[in-house]
Amino acid sequence: MITASGAVIILLALLIHVQALFLLLQVLASLPTVRETHRARGSRPRVAVIIPAHNEDISIAATIRGIKPQLSNGDRLVVVADNCSDDTAGIAGREGAEVVERRDQQRVGKGYALDDGIRFVGRTGAPDVIIFVDADCELEPASVEELARVSIAHDRPVQATNLQEASASASRTVRIQQFALKVKNYVRPLGSSRLGLPCQLSGTGMAVPWSNISLVGVSTGHIAEDVKLGTDLAIAGREPMFWPRARVVSKFPESIEGNRVQRTRWEHGHLAMICEYVPYLFWNAFKKRRLSLGAMALDLSIPPLGLFAMIMIALTGAGVLVALGGFPTWSVIGTASTVPTLALAIGLAWYRHGREVVSAADLLFAPMYALSKIAMLWRFLTKRQVVWVRSERNPDSIQRHKM
Repeated sequence: MITASGAVIILLALLIHVQALFLLLQVLASLPTVRETHRARGSRPRVAVIIPAHNEDISIAATIRGIKPQLSNGDRLVVVADNCSDDTAGIAGREGAEVVERRDQQRVGKGYALDDGIRFVGRTGAPDVIIFVDADCELEPASVEELARVSIAHDRPVQATNLQEASASASRTVRIQQFALKVKNYVRPLGSSRLGLPCQLSGTGMAVPWSNISLVGVSTGHIAEDVKLGTDLAIAGREPMFWPRARVVSKFPESIEGNRVQRTRWEHGHLAMICEYVPYLFWNAFKKRRLSLGAMALDLSIPPLGLFAMIMIALTGAGVLVALGGFPTWSVIGTASTVPTLALAIGLAWYRHGREVVSAADLLFAPMYALSKIAMLWRFLTKRQVVWVRSERNPDSIQRHKM
Protein backbone atom coordinates (compact mmCIF):
# COMPACT_ATOMS: atom_id res chain seq x y z
CA MET A 1 0.00 0.00 0.00
CA ILE A 2 1.34 3.42 -0.96
CA THR A 3 1.52 5.79 1.97
CA ALA A 4 0.99 9.52 1.58
CA SER A 5 4.63 10.25 2.37
CA GLY A 6 5.78 7.59 -0.09
CA ALA A 7 3.59 9.01 -2.83
CA VAL A 8 4.96 12.52 -2.23
CA ILE A 9 8.53 11.25 -2.43
CA ILE A 10 7.85 9.40 -5.68
CA LEU A 11 6.19 12.47 -7.22
CA LEU A 12 9.13 14.62 -6.21
CA ALA A 13 11.51 12.03 -7.66
CA LEU A 14 9.62 12.13 -10.97
CA LEU A 15 9.87 15.91 -11.07
CA ILE A 16 13.59 15.82 -10.28
CA HIS A 17 14.05 13.16 -12.98
CA VAL A 18 12.45 15.42 -15.58
CA GLN A 19 14.64 18.34 -14.53
CA ALA A 20 17.80 16.22 -14.50
CA LEU A 21 17.04 14.73 -17.93
CA PHE A 22 16.42 18.21 -19.37
CA LEU A 23 19.73 19.38 -17.92
CA LEU A 24 21.45 16.34 -19.46
CA LEU A 25 19.81 17.10 -22.81
CA GLN A 26 21.15 20.68 -22.69
CA VAL A 27 24.65 19.42 -21.89
CA LEU A 28 24.56 16.80 -24.66
CA ALA A 29 23.49 19.43 -27.20
CA SER A 30 26.41 21.64 -26.12
CA LEU A 31 29.07 18.97 -26.67
CA PRO A 32 29.67 18.97 -30.45
CA THR A 33 32.33 21.36 -31.69
CA VAL A 34 30.50 23.65 -34.07
CA ARG A 35 32.09 26.62 -35.79
CA GLU A 36 29.83 29.55 -35.07
CA THR A 37 30.30 31.36 -38.38
CA HIS A 38 26.85 32.82 -38.92
CA ARG A 39 26.58 36.58 -38.66
CA ALA A 40 23.41 38.62 -38.80
CA ARG A 41 23.03 40.60 -41.99
CA GLY A 42 21.55 44.00 -42.63
CA SER A 43 22.46 47.51 -41.60
CA ARG A 44 24.10 48.24 -38.27
CA PRO A 45 21.33 49.45 -35.89
CA ARG A 46 21.75 52.47 -33.64
CA VAL A 47 22.69 51.38 -30.13
CA ALA A 48 22.44 52.80 -26.63
CA VAL A 49 24.61 51.01 -24.08
CA ILE A 50 23.21 51.55 -20.58
CA ILE A 51 25.45 50.90 -17.58
CA PRO A 52 23.77 50.90 -14.14
CA ALA A 53 26.38 51.77 -11.53
CA HIS A 54 26.22 51.98 -7.74
CA ASN A 55 29.51 53.11 -6.15
CA GLU A 56 31.64 51.78 -9.01
CA ASP A 57 34.40 54.42 -9.10
CA ILE A 58 37.02 51.66 -9.09
CA SER A 59 35.80 49.83 -12.20
CA ILE A 60 33.65 52.23 -14.23
CA ALA A 61 36.49 53.82 -16.22
CA ALA A 62 37.81 50.47 -17.49
CA THR A 63 34.30 49.33 -18.44
CA ILE A 64 33.66 52.52 -20.45
CA ARG A 65 37.06 52.32 -22.18
CA GLY A 66 36.32 48.78 -23.28
CA ILE A 67 32.97 49.76 -24.81
CA LYS A 68 33.74 53.09 -26.50
CA PRO A 69 35.85 51.64 -29.38
CA GLN A 70 32.91 49.41 -30.29
CA LEU A 71 30.50 52.32 -30.79
CA SER A 72 29.60 53.90 -34.14
CA ASN A 73 28.28 57.31 -35.08
CA GLY A 74 24.82 57.73 -33.61
CA ASP A 75 25.45 55.26 -30.77
CA ARG A 76 25.19 56.35 -27.14
CA LEU A 77 26.84 55.33 -23.89
CA VAL A 78 24.81 56.16 -20.77
CA VAL A 79 25.85 55.57 -17.17
CA VAL A 80 23.14 55.64 -14.53
CA ALA A 81 24.88 56.64 -11.29
CA ASP A 82 22.41 55.02 -8.90
CA ASN A 83 22.41 56.42 -5.35
CA CYS A 84 26.19 56.81 -5.46
CA SER A 85 28.21 58.18 -2.57
CA ASP A 86 31.52 58.09 -4.50
CA ASP A 87 32.81 59.69 -7.72
CA THR A 88 31.19 57.25 -10.16
CA ALA A 89 29.28 60.03 -11.96
CA GLY A 90 32.32 62.29 -12.25
CA ILE A 91 34.59 59.56 -13.61
CA ALA A 92 31.96 58.40 -16.10
CA GLY A 93 31.48 61.96 -17.36
CA ARG A 94 35.23 62.50 -17.77
CA GLU A 95 35.45 59.23 -19.73
CA GLY A 96 32.92 60.57 -22.24
CA ALA A 97 29.70 58.86 -21.13
CA GLU A 98 26.35 60.57 -20.75
CA VAL A 99 25.51 60.48 -17.05
CA VAL A 100 22.15 60.21 -15.30
CA GLU A 101 22.35 60.68 -11.55
CA ARG A 102 19.58 58.91 -9.68
CA ARG A 103 18.71 59.71 -6.04
CA ASP A 104 15.90 57.62 -4.58
CA GLN A 105 16.35 55.77 -1.30
CA GLN A 106 12.82 54.34 -1.42
CA ARG A 107 13.02 52.59 -4.79
CA VAL A 108 16.27 50.66 -4.45
CA GLY A 109 17.36 48.08 -6.98
CA LYS A 110 19.04 47.61 -10.33
CA GLY A 111 15.71 47.43 -12.14
CA TYR A 112 14.89 51.01 -11.16
CA ALA A 113 18.28 52.19 -12.45
CA LEU A 114 17.70 50.43 -15.78
CA ASP A 115 14.29 52.06 -16.04
CA ASP A 116 15.76 55.53 -15.46
CA GLY A 117 18.33 54.89 -18.19
CA ILE A 118 15.65 53.70 -20.62
CA ARG A 119 13.47 56.72 -19.93
CA PHE A 120 16.44 59.05 -20.42
CA VAL A 121 17.40 57.68 -23.85
CA GLY A 122 13.72 57.61 -24.81
CA ARG A 123 13.41 61.34 -24.11
CA THR A 124 16.70 62.31 -25.73
CA GLY A 125 16.88 60.08 -28.80
CA ALA A 126 15.66 56.49 -28.76
CA PRO A 127 18.01 53.91 -30.34
CA ASP A 128 17.12 50.79 -32.28
CA VAL A 129 18.65 48.50 -29.66
CA ILE A 130 19.54 48.88 -25.98
CA ILE A 131 22.44 46.89 -24.56
CA PHE A 132 22.74 46.55 -20.78
CA VAL A 133 26.21 46.09 -19.30
CA ASP A 134 27.14 45.97 -15.61
CA ALA A 135 29.72 48.48 -14.40
CA ASP A 136 32.25 45.84 -13.32
CA CYS A 137 32.29 43.94 -16.63
CA GLU A 138 34.47 43.79 -19.73
CA LEU A 139 32.46 43.59 -22.95
CA GLU A 140 34.81 41.85 -25.37
CA PRO A 141 35.61 43.41 -28.79
CA ALA A 142 32.88 43.25 -31.47
CA SER A 143 30.28 42.19 -28.90
CA VAL A 144 28.22 45.40 -29.28
CA GLU A 145 27.88 44.86 -33.02
CA GLU A 146 27.14 41.14 -32.66
CA LEU A 147 24.41 41.72 -30.07
CA ALA A 148 22.87 44.67 -31.91
CA ARG A 149 22.69 43.00 -35.31
CA VAL A 150 21.30 39.70 -34.00
CA SER A 151 18.76 41.41 -31.76
CA ILE A 152 17.37 43.65 -34.49
CA ALA A 153 17.43 40.86 -37.10
CA HIS A 154 15.35 38.52 -34.92
CA ASP A 155 13.37 41.23 -33.08
CA ARG A 156 14.14 39.44 -29.83
CA PRO A 157 16.26 39.97 -26.73
CA VAL A 158 19.73 38.45 -27.01
CA GLN A 159 21.99 37.25 -24.21
CA ALA A 160 25.77 37.19 -24.59
CA THR A 161 28.02 34.61 -22.95
CA ASN A 162 28.30 35.94 -19.39
CA LEU A 163 31.18 34.50 -17.39
CA GLN A 164 33.14 35.27 -14.24
CA GLU A 165 36.85 34.64 -13.85
CA ALA A 166 38.57 33.75 -10.59
CA SER A 167 42.08 34.79 -9.64
CA ALA A 168 44.96 32.31 -9.89
CA SER A 169 44.99 32.04 -6.10
CA ALA A 170 41.25 31.39 -5.79
CA SER A 171 40.08 28.72 -3.38
CA ARG A 172 38.66 25.37 -4.46
CA THR A 173 35.19 26.57 -3.54
CA VAL A 174 35.49 29.59 -5.82
CA ARG A 175 36.77 27.40 -8.67
CA ILE A 176 33.73 25.13 -8.27
CA GLN A 177 31.51 28.23 -8.27
CA GLN A 178 33.19 29.42 -11.47
CA PHE A 179 32.49 26.06 -13.12
CA ALA A 180 28.88 26.02 -11.91
CA LEU A 181 28.36 29.51 -13.32
CA LYS A 182 29.85 28.44 -16.66
CA VAL A 183 27.39 25.55 -16.79
CA LYS A 184 24.51 27.92 -16.04
CA ASN A 185 25.50 30.85 -18.27
CA TYR A 186 27.23 29.09 -21.17
CA VAL A 187 26.76 25.32 -21.36
CA ARG A 188 23.02 25.20 -20.75
CA PRO A 189 22.02 28.20 -22.92
CA LEU A 190 24.33 26.93 -25.68
CA GLY A 191 22.58 23.57 -25.59
CA SER A 192 19.16 25.21 -25.56
CA SER A 193 20.03 27.42 -28.54
CA ARG A 194 21.15 24.39 -30.54
CA LEU A 195 17.82 22.75 -29.70
CA GLY A 196 15.98 25.86 -30.91
CA LEU A 197 14.90 26.84 -27.40
CA PRO A 198 15.05 30.20 -25.60
CA CYS A 199 17.39 31.06 -22.73
CA GLN A 200 17.30 33.14 -19.56
CA LEU A 201 18.70 36.66 -19.39
CA SER A 202 21.60 36.85 -16.96
CA GLY A 203 21.97 40.51 -16.03
CA THR A 204 24.77 41.84 -18.22
CA GLY A 205 25.53 41.58 -21.93
CA MET A 206 21.80 41.75 -22.72
CA ALA A 207 20.49 43.37 -25.91
CA VAL A 208 16.82 44.29 -26.28
CA PRO A 209 15.23 45.94 -29.35
CA TRP A 210 13.67 49.28 -28.52
CA SER A 211 10.37 47.97 -29.91
CA ASN A 212 10.40 45.23 -27.23
CA ILE A 213 11.01 47.53 -24.26
CA SER A 214 7.45 48.88 -24.18
CA LEU A 215 6.03 45.33 -23.94
CA VAL A 216 7.04 44.89 -20.30
CA GLY A 217 7.83 46.87 -17.18
CA VAL A 218 11.48 47.22 -16.23
CA SER A 219 11.05 49.31 -13.07
CA THR A 220 11.33 46.76 -10.27
CA GLY A 221 13.18 46.12 -7.04
CA HIS A 222 13.28 42.35 -7.64
CA ILE A 223 16.77 40.99 -6.91
CA ALA A 224 16.54 38.77 -10.01
CA GLU A 225 15.46 41.63 -12.28
CA ASP A 226 17.34 40.11 -15.24
CA VAL A 227 15.54 36.75 -15.15
CA LYS A 228 12.24 38.52 -14.53
CA LEU A 229 12.79 40.76 -17.56
CA GLY A 230 13.57 37.79 -19.81
CA THR A 231 10.58 35.84 -18.53
CA ASP A 232 8.19 38.77 -18.97
CA LEU A 233 9.47 39.33 -22.51
CA ALA A 234 9.05 35.64 -23.32
CA ILE A 235 5.44 35.65 -22.14
CA ALA A 236 4.89 38.79 -24.25
CA GLY A 237 6.08 36.87 -27.31
CA ARG A 238 9.76 37.90 -27.41
CA GLU A 239 11.72 34.93 -26.08
CA PRO A 240 15.40 35.63 -25.35
CA MET A 241 17.98 33.88 -27.50
CA PHE A 242 21.61 33.04 -26.77
CA TRP A 243 24.50 34.34 -28.87
CA PRO A 244 27.84 32.81 -27.77
CA ARG A 245 29.95 34.92 -30.14
CA ALA A 246 29.37 37.95 -27.91
CA ARG A 247 31.08 37.73 -24.51
CA VAL A 248 31.06 39.70 -21.28
CA VAL A 249 33.45 38.85 -18.47
CA SER A 250 33.77 40.00 -14.85
CA LYS A 251 35.86 39.02 -11.86
CA PHE A 252 34.74 37.10 -8.80
CA PRO A 253 34.69 39.28 -5.66
CA GLU A 254 38.00 38.70 -3.92
CA SER A 255 36.64 39.07 -0.41
CA ILE A 256 34.79 36.22 1.29
CA GLU A 257 32.00 38.57 2.32
CA GLY A 258 31.67 40.03 -1.18
CA ASN A 259 31.40 36.54 -2.65
CA ARG A 260 28.81 35.53 -0.04
CA VAL A 261 26.67 38.60 -0.73
CA GLN A 262 26.78 38.03 -4.48
CA ARG A 263 25.96 34.32 -4.24
CA THR A 264 23.12 34.98 -1.82
CA ARG A 265 21.60 37.58 -4.14
CA TRP A 266 21.84 35.29 -7.16
CA GLU A 267 20.62 32.13 -5.46
CA HIS A 268 17.80 33.73 -3.45
CA GLY A 269 16.74 35.56 -6.61
CA HIS A 270 16.73 32.32 -8.59
CA LEU A 271 14.71 30.47 -5.96
CA ALA A 272 12.25 33.36 -5.74
CA MET A 273 11.77 33.24 -9.52
CA ILE A 274 11.13 29.48 -9.33
CA CYS A 275 8.39 30.04 -6.77
CA GLU A 276 6.86 33.07 -8.51
CA TYR A 277 7.24 32.37 -12.22
CA VAL A 278 7.59 28.67 -13.01
CA PRO A 279 3.86 27.88 -12.50
CA TYR A 280 2.98 31.09 -14.39
CA LEU A 281 5.22 30.10 -17.30
CA PHE A 282 3.77 26.59 -17.48
CA TRP A 283 0.25 28.05 -17.41
CA ASN A 284 1.08 30.42 -20.28
CA ALA A 285 2.70 27.59 -22.22
CA PHE A 286 -0.54 25.62 -21.92
CA LYS A 287 -2.84 28.58 -22.56
CA LYS A 288 -0.90 29.88 -25.56
CA ARG A 289 0.12 26.43 -26.82
CA ARG A 290 3.79 27.42 -26.90
CA LEU A 291 6.11 24.53 -26.10
CA SER A 292 9.05 26.94 -25.98
CA LEU A 293 7.54 28.59 -22.89
CA GLY A 294 7.24 25.18 -21.29
CA ALA A 295 10.92 24.54 -22.02
CA MET A 296 11.80 27.92 -20.54
CA ALA A 297 9.79 27.09 -17.42
CA LEU A 298 11.57 23.75 -17.09
CA ASP A 299 14.95 25.45 -17.52
CA LEU A 300 14.09 28.05 -14.88
CA SER A 301 12.81 25.36 -12.48
CA ILE A 302 16.28 23.80 -12.18
CA PRO A 303 17.84 25.24 -9.00
CA PRO A 304 21.54 26.15 -8.63
CA LEU A 305 23.65 23.01 -9.20
CA GLY A 306 24.88 22.70 -5.63
CA LEU A 307 21.36 22.97 -4.26
CA PHE A 308 20.06 20.61 -6.96
CA ALA A 309 22.56 17.96 -5.87
CA MET A 310 21.68 18.50 -2.21
CA ILE A 311 17.97 18.04 -2.97
CA MET A 312 18.74 14.76 -4.75
CA ILE A 313 20.81 13.51 -1.82
CA ALA A 314 18.05 14.45 0.63
CA LEU A 315 15.41 12.82 -1.56
CA THR A 316 17.44 9.61 -1.73
CA GLY A 317 17.75 9.59 2.05
CA ALA A 318 14.01 10.06 2.36
CA GLY A 319 13.47 7.14 -0.02
CA VAL A 320 15.63 4.93 2.17
CA LEU A 321 13.66 5.91 5.28
CA VAL A 322 10.35 5.22 3.57
CA ALA A 323 11.61 1.84 2.37
CA LEU A 324 12.66 0.97 5.91
CA GLY A 325 9.13 1.83 6.96
CA GLY A 326 7.66 -0.80 4.65
CA PHE A 327 7.35 0.99 1.31
CA PRO A 328 8.57 -1.07 -1.71
CA THR A 329 12.35 -1.02 -2.15
CA TRP A 330 12.02 0.27 -5.73
CA SER A 331 11.23 3.63 -4.16
CA VAL A 332 14.91 3.83 -3.20
CA ILE A 333 15.93 3.06 -6.78
CA GLY A 334 13.46 5.64 -8.09
CA THR A 335 14.85 8.39 -5.90
CA ALA A 336 18.54 7.44 -6.01
CA SER A 337 18.61 7.13 -9.83
CA THR A 338 18.35 10.91 -10.12
CA VAL A 339 21.91 11.24 -8.79
CA PRO A 340 23.73 9.42 -11.64
CA THR A 341 21.78 11.46 -14.21
CA LEU A 342 23.03 14.69 -12.63
CA ALA A 343 26.52 13.23 -12.21
CA LEU A 344 26.62 12.30 -15.91
CA ALA A 345 25.50 15.78 -16.95
CA ILE A 346 28.09 17.47 -14.73
CA GLY A 347 30.82 15.05 -15.81
CA LEU A 348 30.17 15.64 -19.52
CA ALA A 349 29.98 19.41 -19.02
CA TRP A 350 33.27 19.33 -17.12
CA TYR A 351 35.05 17.15 -19.69
CA ARG A 352 33.96 19.32 -22.63
CA HIS A 353 33.82 22.80 -21.11
CA GLY A 354 35.27 22.89 -17.60
CA ARG A 355 38.67 21.20 -17.37
CA GLU A 356 40.46 24.54 -17.62
CA VAL A 357 38.39 25.81 -14.68
CA VAL A 358 38.40 22.94 -12.15
CA SER A 359 40.45 19.78 -11.87
CA ALA A 360 39.05 16.29 -11.40
CA ALA A 361 40.27 16.47 -7.80
CA ASP A 362 38.24 19.65 -7.30
CA LEU A 363 35.11 17.87 -8.50
CA LEU A 364 35.55 15.23 -5.78
CA PHE A 365 34.92 18.07 -3.32
CA ALA A 366 31.62 18.97 -5.04
CA PRO A 367 29.40 16.88 -2.68
CA MET A 368 30.74 18.89 0.28
CA TYR A 369 30.03 22.07 -1.67
CA ALA A 370 26.48 20.82 -2.25
CA LEU A 371 25.97 20.21 1.46
CA SER A 372 27.07 23.76 2.18
CA LYS A 373 23.90 24.90 0.39
CA ILE A 374 21.81 23.78 3.38
CA ALA A 375 22.57 27.06 5.13
CA MET A 376 21.68 29.06 2.02
CA LEU A 377 18.36 27.24 1.65
CA TRP A 378 17.60 27.75 5.35
CA ARG A 379 18.22 31.50 4.99
CA PHE A 380 15.92 31.57 1.97
CA LEU A 381 13.15 29.90 3.98
CA THR A 382 13.63 31.96 7.14
CA LYS A 383 15.29 35.24 6.18
CA ARG A 384 14.99 35.64 2.43
CA GLN A 385 16.97 38.43 0.79
CA VAL A 386 14.50 40.62 -1.10
CA VAL A 387 16.46 43.89 -1.38
CA TRP A 388 19.23 44.36 -3.93
CA VAL A 389 22.64 44.59 -2.18
CA ARG A 390 25.86 45.40 -3.98
CA SER A 391 28.71 42.93 -3.43
CA GLU A 392 32.09 44.48 -2.71
CA ARG A 393 34.60 43.56 -5.41
CA ASN A 394 37.78 43.24 -3.33
CA PRO A 395 39.20 43.89 0.14
CA ASP A 396 40.61 47.26 -0.94
CA SER A 397 37.17 48.50 -1.97
CA ILE A 398 35.69 47.31 1.33
CA GLN A 399 38.28 49.28 3.25
CA ARG A 400 37.80 52.29 1.01
CA HIS A 401 34.05 52.43 1.51
CA LYS A 402 34.48 52.17 5.28
CA MET A 403 36.53 55.36 5.30
